[in-house]
Amino acid sequence: MELKDERPQSLKLDALQPSQHQILKALVGCVIEQSLVKLNPPVLNQVSKTLLEKYRCYMPDCYENPERLGEVLSNISNNVHNSAMKLVRKNLKEFTYQKPIKEFLEKLDKKAIANSLDTVCLAE
Repeated sequence: MELKDERPQSLKLDALQPSQHQILKALVGCVIEQSLVKLNPPVLNQVSKTLLEKYRCYMPDCYENPERLGEVLSNISNNVHNSAMKLVRKNLKEFTYQKPIKEFLEKLDKKAIANSLDTVCLAE
């Protein structure tokens, strides 16, 4: 006896469609990885390893927690942090019409500003 799926066809297809959140999370993860590879491939490995060891997360998870990325990059060096942030912003600029991407970049920028202030204060 064969069981039939009696849900409407549209419901069957909806279950296979990723949510906007999932798509944006994947986009941000890819952009971060691409930016780090362009900057310096070993930095990508170092950042990935640190995110996993310290936060038990992967690059796409930085979409929800951008401060983690900022902290890991800052711990490598300010130059790496600033260069990586510039590349990420540049590569996501065309997607800022979407509110979640704009908010992600704003959180990333707030963390970058806070790190810059900390560095200045420590240097004095």
